[in-house]
Amino acid sequence: MDTRVSRIEQKLTQELNPLELKVTDFTDEHRGHAGQDSSDETHIRIAVKSQAFEDLTLLESHRRINALLSNEFSSGLHALEIQILK
Repeated sequence: MDTRVSRIEQKLTQELNPLELKVTDFTDEHRGHAGQDSSDETHIRIAVKSQAFEDLTLLESHRRINALLSNEFSSGLHALEIQILK
């Protein structure tokens, strides 16, 4: 099944060759909040460790991930939490 979580995992794995990667859907924590519709997989949490971030600042690392996932934002991803693991 093609889910947003699986697409994100695949994209980040291909582009970043992570040493660690965990992608979690936490949309259920926001059901009923103002502006939250009944869509699935709109809130995603990522924890990633990759040598691709070695020479980047934290902000640059976040920008790289956001750029890689731009298609997800344009197709319904509302919130993305990113944790860069050292």
